[in-house]
Amino acid sequence: FFFFKQKTAYEMLRSLVGSEMCIRDRHGGVLGGALFIFAQTQINITNISVFGASSTKSGGAIGIVRGNVIITDSTFRNCNSINGGGIFISDNSNVQIRRTNFYFSSSTIFGGAIKIYESNLILQEVA
Repeated sequence: FFFFKQKTAYEMLRSLVGSEMCIRDRHGGVLGGALFIFAQTQINITNISVFGASSTKSGGAIGIVRGNVIITDSTFRNCNSINGGGIFISDNSNVQIRRTNFYFSSSTIFGGAIKIYESNLILQEVA
């Protein structure tokens, strides 16, 4: 259910770990232009770069619904959507974002970089 072009992405039972990847110019569907994370899954994403991703509704780069996600040392640039230009988080998700930068992400309604709805979010050293 994930699509990665470079380095590493591997699945372990109900978890996925991805590192050192670049996703460019990915225009997805309704949720998550580059990645869509769904259900009670533990996802660890480290050192990824997403450039120019978009979705038609929510989460230009990443859409997270009922997920448990940690994003570390990553970059999101020129991502856009209606809600959550960079990342859309909803439905009891638990997300931590550490040492990550958002550049020129935009939305037409809510959350230029991040839109959160009925979820938990911890930010550490995010710009």
